[in-house]
Amino acid sequence: MKAAFKIFPSQNNDTDMHLLVEAGAQSISFVIFSKSPLKIIGLLIFNIDKDLLPMEIAAEIDNIISSEPILMEDYASYTIASNFKESVLVPEKYFERDSNAAMLDLVFGGSKAAVYVDKIASYNINNVYRIENIIMEVLEEYFSGTTNVHTTSLQLKKENLNDTTLACIIYHNAVKIILHKDGKLQLVKYFSYNVALDVVYYLLNICKQHDISNEKVVISLSGMVDERSNLYNEIYKYFLNIRFDAMPVDAIYNEDILKYPSHFFSHLSYLASCV
Repeated sequence: MKAAFKIFPSQNNDTDMHLLVEAGAQSISFVIFSKSPLKIIGLLIFNIDKDLLPMEIAAEIDNIISSEPILMEDYASYTIASNFKESVLVPEKYFERDSNAAMLDLVFGGSKAAVYVDKIASYNINNVYRIENIIMEVLEEYFSGTTNVHTTSLQLKKENLNDTTLACIIYHNAVKIILHKDGKLQLVKYFSYNVALDVVYYLLNICKQHDISNEKVVISLSGMVDERSNLYNEIYKYFLNIRFDAMPVDAIYNEDILKYPSHFFSHLSYLASCV
């Protein structure tokens, strides 16, 4: 696991610091923030090697946390935001709690992982997801009294109005794509990729399946991508309306965060604004 960014809090900070952990198969990120008003005080982002087993991911997380003193401090609250792909959105009328584990096993294969449910009232759906026990045990060993949520459950709080948008969050060797067509949610899915053209293929295929014009759809990019990257250049060949996501405008940011393009951290800042 390699550090992509380490932006530490300055010496003069509020005492009510909170910690949000975005934990996934592609990366693990830590957002240090305070509330009322929202202040993003620090960010630590670590990339995870491809195709690690849950036990190996847990060991890497253990090494990261134990080697970063800032993560060992006491925080006013801890939020674990799962970013693993084992997540299914279930409309309320089809939701049966006793079937959650079996449904995830059917879609993603058998597992004894812990199963969680987030209700997303604005969509009248439930996000049923799971996290491998060995990973949760490591996180809970360091962070007591955590609140657990899935990143999708928070990201769907964003208003899309009547837009047709493909929101793409770029991670290390993976992309998370959220499609809204005419403001209505159509798709949330994770894709692994090796080269930039893989991502273009996924986007074009989604447009074809949902009868969307690639010339009209808005591509919203966040995460590790910029205009000089091969990934951006390949997407630009096929999509005309590309925009970079922005961090919440009503928040205060560590000056070192503002040295980087806003969309690098917009997805993490937005998660913090929702908890």
